[in-house]
Formats: sequence, C-alpha cells, structure tokens
Amino acid sequence: MKSKIDYLNIIEKNVRDEAQHFVKSAIIVSRTYVGTDTEFIVNTVKDFFTGDEIYMADSDTMFFGLIKSIDSVTKKIVIGNKNLTTIETGTQIKKNDAIQYLENALYTYSKFRPLIENEEYTGTGSQYLALPANWQTGFSSIMSVRYPYSVYFSSYLDPLLYRPLINESGELSIYFNYGLSGALVITYSRKHFFDEDYLSSAPDSDIYCICDIASAYYLLGLASRYAQSTNPTISADTVDYQQKPNQYIILYNVYLNKAAQWLGIDVNELKKGVSVLGGFAFDQQLPPSLYDDDSLILSNQYFKYY
Repeated sequence: MKSKIDYLNIIEKNVRDEAQHFVKSAIIVSRTYVGTDTEFIVNTVKDFFTGDEIYMADSDTMFFGLIKSIDSVTKKIVIGNKNLTTIETGTQIKKNDAIQYLENALYTYSKFRPLIENEEYTGTGSQYLALPANWQTGFSSIMSVRYPYSVYFSSYLDPLLYRPLINESGELSIYFNYGLSGALVITYSRKHFFDEDYLSSAPDSDIYCICDIASAYYLLGLASRYAQSTNPTISADTVDYQQKPNQYIILYNVYLNKAAQWLGIDVNELKKGVSVLGGFAFDQQLPPSLYDDDSLILSNQYFKYY
C-alpha cells in the first residue's frame, strides 16, 4: 500500500519547479520532548504559522499534524501531545497545500472507482436496516443486496425492492419492500481514504492517476494565483505572469486528460464529477429539489434509477 508521502512526492515531481509556491520546508536541527509536546529547533520558521498542517518523515517515522505554536526568535516549532523525538535531525518539516488537493483528488477519483465494502446483517423481520458502519452520507450508494445469503448459495435482490429512507425514528436507514429474516449481505460504495498509518485504500496501480488529478487541481490553484496580476510582488517580477495562468490551464488539462484515459472515461465526466455507481446516476451538480416518482433524494444528492 502506498503512503500519503508517496502521493505528495509524486505531485511535487509533477509540478516540478512550481512546487515552491505551495511547499514550504524547514530542516530539523534538534528536538526535545517537553511535558506532552515535542519542540523542534529548525533552520527557519519563515512561512510557518500556528495551526498549519505539516508533515515529516524519516526512514522509520511518518507524521502528519498541526503546529501548536511557533517561536520566531528561537526558530522553534511545537507539536502538541506527541513524542516525535525519534525523528532524525536533518529531516524536513513540510507545509504543503497539495495535501488539500490530494484529498480533493481522492474524492473525485472515488466517484469513478469507489472503495467497495460488504456488511453482513441478520434480518429480524423488519423492513428497515441500519446503514453500514462505514456508510458516508452524501457519497455512499448501495451496489447490491444478497438475500437470502449463505456460503453455499445467495441471490441478488432487485434494486427496486430497497432504497435509503428515513425511518420512523427519523434516522436514515435502508428500507425494504418487505421484512427480511436471516442472513443477508449489503455491498456498498464509499470514498477511499488514508488510514491511521497514512496508507491509502486505493490500489497501488492507480497512484499516478490520483496524483494526476491532484496535480491538475494544484495547477488550477496556481493559475488562480497568477491571474491576480494586481499583486505587487508579481507585477514587480521579471517573469511574464500574464502568460502563467494560460500555461497552468494547459497543464491542468493535460493532467486531467491523462487521468481520464487511465479511468477509461471522457475528460468532461472527470471535470463535472459525474459517474454511474451501482445503477444510480450520481451528479452533485443537480439541486435536491429535482425529483420524480422514480427518483430519491439522499442528503442533497440526486439519485435516479436507470
């Protein structure tokens, strides 16, 4: 499984020299565990601020977290409630806006290749079942229901026989047209994620696809930055920043096209974030007020049977 650091390193390589705009780093000179906090003395605290999300990794330890405090005089960065003294001196502490772009890219990717999980139930005759433990309201959808289910035999229910619905207690549940008794398995989709060890649930083979999407978002952010030609630090520079936004938009399209080809979809689908999951058309663009008798509304999302 690939780590979050692996993804961020690929994104930095994709955008190359432009990474300096969104990646700030400091080198650890020393570290001390004081009370419940780790205090790092670094070579610079320029562009680091209290509350920033940072990360660091050496050969044995990887850490993502928030800066508790900064001391610009002593060049001290404090990380709260964590003993990180095993981090080697010389390791870089990085602040990278690409973390946000990576999370957004993972969300977009998951619309087309979601994480598929199974949840086993024992029906008690009720028409309502609780949602799966890892269900993500606004994203997840039911892919299939196997009922009755056993290791020797199972049958798939017609999708028209069940749907997410608010139960009598006002909770979002799965409603069936008739009561279910005995074993059943619900297969559903959810967004990919990084676990507590910062390892990705996405297949390793798709790492470059996800990083291409993240790099595209990164470059779009740069285009927005340099489109603000009134910025005095930009207008005083010798670089022709009027052409920068166009260059970044071109690269944005290049990376999205690469990702779309890998996913086997049209690039416009990727830009709009529209996919088909488990027999439902999923489009975040549609307002929740649009529905008819063959559709259902779930947490401001629009699902229509096909």
